[in-house]
Amino acid sequence: DTLQSRTIRLDQEEGEETVRALVPLLDMLNHKPGCGTHFGLDTEGQRVELRVGYDVARGEQLFLNYGSKGNGHLLQYYGFALEGNPA
Repeated sequence: DTLQSRTIRLDQEEGEETVRALVPLLDMLNHKPGCGTHFGLDTEGQRVELRVGYDVARGEQLFLNYGSKGNGHLLQYYGFALEGNPA
């Protein structure tokens, strides 16, 4: 489960198998519901791109939305739970 919590799922073209990958530093981003940050492969399928949906000041923490997950899932795979989690 530790490896699972550090990998990301990269969706492929329709009909291709989904790939899980370890992406250095991306696994360090904390969860923030609705933050508007997205990641995926670039147009050549060679690099992972991170697109941040909010203004970021130098030195400010980046966040990633882990998706709509219940506290049981968050606790098991990521080691935390959210107070008032609607999922």
